[in-house]
Amino acid sequence: MGISNPASAGGTVAALFRAEASKILVIILQLCLVMLTYRDVVPAVFFGSFVITVLLFPVALLDRN
Repeated sequence: MGISNPASAGGTVAALFRAEASKILVIILQLCLVMLTYRDVVPAVFFGSFVITVLLFPVALLDRN
């Protein structure tokens, strides 16, 4: 957000979508890298733990401690 400095609300939303899309792309690339690098990984367990982690992250943000 600091690099583009959008002048309108639409520009801000567009920058937010670009940032979110780039984050998802990096996640997908890293998942592919792990699957190609580690031959002994169990795909079902790996993706299951990833999904659980992604779903629990917002819950961890709600904790005020």
